[in-house]
Amino acid sequence: MPITPESIQDPVVEVRFSYTAELILASTLVTGRPASVTGFDEEWRRAQEASLPESARRFIERTRDFSCPTLSFIDFVARTREFDDPDRLFEGVRSLPIKRFLAILLNEDLPDPALDECLAEPRRAAYHRSRLSFFSRMPEHDLVALFADPEAFRRELIGYVAANRTEALESRLRDLAPAYAGRIESLRTRLGSASPLEVVTEIKKNPPSRKDYTRFTFLPSHFEGYMNISCEEEDRYLLLFSIVPSPSPSDAEAARLSEQLRTLADRSRIEILRLLSVSPSYGKEISARLGLTTATVSRHLDQLKKAGLVIEEPADSQNVKILRVDRAGIEHLLDGTRKFLFNPTP
Repeated sequence: MPITPESIQDPVVEVRFSYTAELILASTLVTGRPASVTGFDEEWRRAQEASLPESARRFIERTRDFSCPTLSFIDFVARTREFDDPDRLFEGVRSLPIKRFLAILLNEDLPDPALDECLAEPRRAAYHRSRLSFFSRMPEHDLVALFADPEAFRRELIGYVAANRTEALESRLRDLAPAYAGRIESLRTRLGSASPLEVVTEIKKNPPSRKDYTRFTFLPSHFEGYMNISCEEEDRYLLLFSIVPSPSPSDAEAARLSEQLRTLADRSRIEILRLLSVSPSYGKEISARLGLTTATVSRHLDQLKKAGLVIEEPADSQNVKILRVDRAGIEHLLDGTRKFLFNPTP
């Protein structure tokens, strides 16, 4: 049967609040990652972290060098469409086959054969780390540990998100209720005169990858900060749209600088930079010179590279990766800090 304009049905569109999505994004905010949430609602974030049990704080520390340790949980919401009941969402995540859980957790970055290989021999995960996108990136040893005992990580991840169901969260949601309601009503009004594809493009500043979605779900969010996160599942598109006013350029610059300066707020990283400023080096040599384990040096180097302060050269003929200070990156940080503090833009 040929497809004609008359046979094409309009997509289903819903705009609603999701408790499970805000719980997950609040949990993400408490970890302080990704960098785009740095400094956002900081007073609440600190109070929330202080109220968490020790097991949850251990999870934050364990995943300190992950790009986004809990953000992929949003994909489980998109797939299950469990918007209101965290316990049912958690049960759905627990019931997933472990390979499917890992695929979603890692943002579908690893194909099935790679997942099978890593589950059969966790050490092989180190060879697939370069395939991870920003949102699933983690240090090599953490990726290996994930495949060595994925069930343990699943329990810890669910336990961490569940632990964020605190009175501090409930109080913040009550305070924000008028803002959620206002943005929902505003978006519904906009959808009365524009297609969901047009609205998505307005919010995300670029169009979706497809035009044939049959369902659009719009969820207002405070705890995502300014990100406007989207998830795609088959013919369904989910967008978490921020209820927070866009930051001024100075706010964005402050967030960037604070993230880079926080990377430097560690004695070992400062010593690594000083060592590399004398001459390029490699992981084992840095470990021996500073008396640190290679795993610890690897974590510190990942943070310094992510902050744009260290450059990793391609491996040489002996498969050794040489590291050196990114002097331009350090100069840019120092110059940016100087300008921000002493030459503020009106």
